[in-house]
Amino acid sequence: MKLTDLAIIFVIISLPFNLMFGLKIDNVKYSSMRKIELNRILDTATEDGVSKLIEMGEDKKVIINKEQAVQAFFNSLYVSFDITDSKPAQRKINGYVPVIVIADYDGYHVLSNETYTHSGGYTEIKQVWKPKKMYSYADSRFVYSFTLDSFVTVYDSTTGEFHKGDYHDFKSQLPASSIIQNDTTFDEIRRRTIVECLKNDINYYINKHNDIALQYGLTYHFTLPTIKDEDWYKTVDDISMLVFFQGVPIGTGGERFNNFNLGGARIVKTPKYYVETNPATGIKYYHRENCTIPAAKDTIMNSRMECAKNGYLPCSVCNP
Repeated sequence: MKLTDLAIIFVIISLPFNLMFGLKIDNVKYSSMRKIELNRILDTATEDGVSKLIEMGEDKKVIINKEQAVQAFFNSLYVSFDITDSKPAQRKINGYVPVIVIADYDGYHVLSNETYTHSGGYTEIKQVWKPKKMYSYADSRFVYSFTLDSFVTVYDSTTGEFHKGDYHDFKSQLPASSIIQNDTTFDEIRRRTIVECLKNDINYYINKHNDIALQYGLTYHFTLPTIKDEDWYKTVDDISMLVFFQGVPIGTGGERFNNFNLGGARIVKTPKYYVETNPATGIKYYHRENCTIPAAKDTIMNSRMECAKNGYLPCSVCNP
C-alpha cells in the first residue's frame, strides 16, 4: 500500500474525532462566555432590585419595599433576555429563581413559589412572601433576637423579664452566663445565628422548588449551591437582597447555570476597625475608628472576629 493511501485512510479515520473534538472545544468556549453573560445579567438585576429596596419615610425613617425591589429585579431580567412582551417566557424565567431573601435589620423575608388549586380544578403558581422571621437564638435560660448590629432583645425565661437595646447598656443587669458579657462571643453567635437561619430556610425552599419546577417544564434538580463562609457572612453586614438563579441551560452538553448574588443596601453603619503592628514589639493590635494610636489608618477590618482571626489583639487604650 502506498504512503499516500495510508495518509488518506488516516485522514478518513481521524476526521470524525477531530470534528468531535472541535465541537467540544467550541461548546466549552460558548459555555464559558454564556456563564460570564449570565453572571453579568444577574449582577445587573440584583443591583436594580437593591436600588428600589430602600425608601425614606417621615423623619428620614428607613422603609423596606421588598415588593418594589423584587419587581425591579425581574423587570431587569426580562429586559436582559428580551422578553418584556412575552408572558410565557417571563413565566419560565421566574422558574429559574427558586428563592429570594431580603435580609432586614432585625429579621428576614423569604419569597418563593407556591402552588394553589382553584375551585375550577386548575393549578396556579404564585410567588409568595413568607411571614418575617427573626434572627433568634436560645440557650438554657435566655432567648436572643439579634439585629445586624449591637441592638438586641433578650428574654430571661427564669425571671420573665425582657431587656432591649444596645447590649452594652444592660450588661450589668444580666448574669455572667449570658453571652452579652463577652463581646467576641456575642458577635460570633450573632453572626452564626443569622447565617444559619438564612441557610436553613433557603435550603428548604430551594429543595421544595423542585416539585414546582416540573410545572414550569424544568427538569433541572435545584440544590443550594456551595457558598463560602465569607460570602454568607456578608449578609450580616447590611440590609441586603440575596437571589438564587439556577438551571438555565448553557451549551449543548447539558450544563446548567447555577449561581447566586448578594446586593447590599449600605444602610447599616457597622463599626470598622483599624489594625497595625507595633514596630517595637511586633505585636498586632486593632483599634476603634476614633483611636489616636495608629499612625496610618489604611488597613481596615469589619469585625472584632475578623481581627482576632488574623492575630490582632484589642487596643488597651480605646478598648474596641
